[in-house]
Formats: sequence, C-alpha cells, structure tokens
Amino acid sequence: MPIWHIGKRREALTGNSEIYKKQVIRYLEKRGYYLKASSDVEATFPDCILTRKGEEREYWLEAKATTISLGDGSFLSQLGKYLAEYVARISSNRFRLIIACYRILNLGFFDQIFESVNPMRSEISKRKS
Repeated sequence: MPIWHIGKRREALTGNSEIYKKQVIRYLEKRGYYLKASSDVEATFPDCILTRKGEEREYWLEAKATTISLGDGSFLSQLGKYLAEYVARISSNRFRLIIACYRILNLGFFDQIFESVNPMRSEISKRKS
C-alpha cells in the first residue's frame, strides 16, 4: 500500500485494481460519462462519481478486479452502505450504481434481487424475453 493511503478511510488498492478501474473509466468515458470525483484524489465512498452531459444524476462506480459474490461478507457490507446512502436521498437526487467486476458468481440470484428492488429493470427483462 502506498504511503499516501495510510490513515485514509478507504480500501487498500493493488496495482491490478487501479489498472482495472482506469480501464472501466476509460470505457465509460467513451460512452458519454464524465468523471466528477475519484477516490484516488478525494476521499469519496465510491471508487468514482461520474455524470453524463446534460444530466444532473450521478453514477457511482464500484470497480472490483476480482470475482464478487453475495456470499462474500465484505462485499455485502459495502453493498449495504450503498443501499443506505441510496435510500437516504430524495428520489430526484438518487444515484445509479455501476458495479464493474471480473466475474459475478450466481448471476441469476443477483438478477432476482435487483429486479425486486428496481421495477424498471424487471420491465426491461420482461421485454427481452
């Protein structure tokens, strides 16, 4: 862990996760997102806060250069903090969470959970089938 990270409230980063995060940001920037804040520079809870031109909504990015699972306690704790922050905001000021990861274990279970929380996502899934 680099010395400038000592004492800050954020996860220790490895070179691999930093490279992965930069690749995800570059991908999103090519699709019209703009970087507003990054945990590299500021002490933000998400890895990055992005926005799109002409929009006021924020998009919070959590980039994991690993496999994630709902069986992982530390990931669930982090997801719970995002959910608490999301619910605490008024509906016009709620962010959209983007989770970028290497792989998700039990993707079907993830889909069931997020479809029950986000009715719009469930509508989109119905249209696809």
